[in-house]
Amino acid sequence: MTLPKSISYLKASVNYAEVGNGGKPKLLTTVYNYSQGAGNGFLQRSATLPIPGLKPEIVKNIEGSIEARFANNRVGFMATYYKSNSFNQLLQIQLPPATGYADRYINAGNIQNQGFELVANGFPVRNKDFTWEVALNFAVNDNKIKELSNEIKSIPLGGGFGRSATPIVKEGGSYGDLVGQTWARDSKGNLMVTAAGKPSINTAPTLLGNFNPKQTLGLTNTLNYKAFSLRLLIDGRMGGIIMSGTEMNLAFSGIPEVTGQHREGGWNLGGVDGNGNPVSASISAQDFWQIASGKRYGVAEFFTYHASNIRAREVSLGYEIPVKSISSLSFVKAIKISAVARNLFWIYRGSSTLDIPGLGTRKMWFDPDMSLGNANWQGVEYGNLPSTRSWGFNLRFTF
Repeated sequence: MTLPKSISYLKASVNYAEVGNGGKPKLLTTVYNYSQGAGNGFLQRSATLPIPGLKPEIVKNIEGSIEARFANNRVGFMATYYKSNSFNQLLQIQLPPATGYADRYINAGNIQNQGFELVANGFPVRNKDFTWEVALNFAVNDNKIKELSNEIKSIPLGGGFGRSATPIVKEGGSYGDLVGQTWARDSKGNLMVTAAGKPSINTAPTLLGNFNPKQTLGLTNTLNYKAFSLRLLIDGRMGGIIMSGTEMNLAFSGIPEVTGQHREGGWNLGGVDGNGNPVSASISAQDFWQIASGKRYGVAEFFTYHASNIRAREVSLGYEIPVKSISSLSFVKAIKISAVARNLFWIYRGSSTLDIPGLGTRKMWFDPDMSLGNANWQGVEYGNLPSTRSWGFNLRFTF
């Protein structure tokens, strides 16, 4: 096939695959574990109820992509669409103590992911001494829990409902959904308060949002001038939420800066009572934050933030040492020394999801990358160490 001169390269592909996973060991039958102890030691039965009819997990995936480069490879892109469905996933559920077991696993689920990925790059300037390359990565993913099982329609992850926000898997929802307590609202969406003017709390676990981003992006600019190079990486995530358990805990004692407002003179929240009538009573900042916080078991909505952020992730400045002029290093092809800085500064960061009357929204004060875990607890920050900014040097030899 002969391509037009303007097209340097063109490739299209479609792939389908099925991948199996046998699951965890020791789930088919009752297992007894030996432990050292007095005398000859003792045997202890596993606390997990066996699942004799265990089925392997199956992931079915279909993917289509197109890759093209133009103008003598000066501009190019690769676009990919994918869809995958995971069946018979292992879910761990708690059991009542009367069963004699702590938990059990079930085969459940049809969890679907589909999305689009784009990788593009180009050279706005390219000549003998100077090149400027721009590279863009963009991805969007949509997750749906199509089915769990006949006996289970909803299950909290991470061992049950927590003291802040809890990730939950629910049929019809998405992996990454977070639930927690919220500020109660009437049928018209008005914030509700008590006769004393204090926030009324909806204690039923209510959907707050999802901790997964809707889109992720990365933009890299690389400048090369003779032996010098400069590289800047900007990345971001758009969408998703994160809940700050640290702020919730500290707010009970009035430590965060925001709790300093309305400490004097009273604070009217402008809410309504159960009949929809405005409440004119005022409260103090201490009343508000101690109700919102509950110290360790507070109302998640007050401390939930939009996790969208864009940052300067990395910048490096390098110099290629001319090794050809050094006869004693003839066995070395290249030496490059670089100064590198990572996690430099925010370009944009999200705000709190709740617009509190008299306070408004407040900027996210922590790094949403620092959460309780990288699996089920991505959407909760609780006493995590702050992220770090780093500077350093890199010396690279090529032989």
